[in-house]
Amino acid sequence: MVLGGAVRILIVEDELLLAMDLHCLLNELGYENVYLAQNISRAFELFDAIHPDFAILDVNIGGDLVFPFATNLVSHNVPFVFSTGVRPETFSVEWQNYAILSKPVIGTQLDVAMRSLAVSHPILARR
Repeated sequence: MVLGGAVRILIVEDELLLAMDLHCLLNELGYENVYLAQNISRAFELFDAIHPDFAILDVNIGGDLVFPFATNLVSHNVPFVFSTGVRPETFSVEWQNYAILSKPVIGTQLDVAMRSLAVSHPILARR
């Protein structure tokens, strides 16, 4: 089963090669509407412009932590996963129960995370 279609996905990642890899993985999973923010202010701009259905968040974006943007996603009920090299136990307690994909992200890892989140957020299963 290919997930995707009209789902809007926002990648917040400051390393262009990693962002491009994520973009390709999402395309392979059937997601076509993928947007990239390489800094936190651009993430907020894109959030307002595209109203994403899902996000993949690097934790450290050019020296800034992504948690204020993650808080915004939570307040709007937008599911997300962290994509990071940072160890989860270094996160504050409020973020430790969110899905964390270790860098570099592999396709099966991303696919499992998306399918798991689709159970509670059916829009992610849209084709």
